[in-house]
Amino acid sequence: MQSVVFAADALLRRARECMRASQYTDAIYYLRRYLALPDCVWADERCEAMRALASCHLRTENRAEAERWILRACAETPDRPEPWQEAAAFYDPVFPQAADLCRARAAALR
Repeated sequence: MQSVVFAADALLRRARECMRASQYTDAIYYLRRYLALPDCVWADERCEAMRALASCHLRTENRAEAERWILRACAETPDRPEPWQEAAAFYDPVFPQAADLCRARAAALR
């Protein structure tokens, strides 16, 4: 059990390092490995990893995958405003009505 926790922390640390170095493809790899761990069950941490994945995919200009991960983050923690705010920012340039709905959801959670 303890080694799995250390493995999870190492994967998240490595993903953050890759993101700081603009190595988004590598960060995606580490974040997906983190989410695949059997002990990766804390909703808030999973949501953060999914939001990071969405950000990485946006940086690599893969909007379809970014949308997938943003929506999964919203589903993972529907009671937190942060993923809804990111969803609103994602949809704002292309689908303002969806962005308004996401902003309303985020405002209701504050």
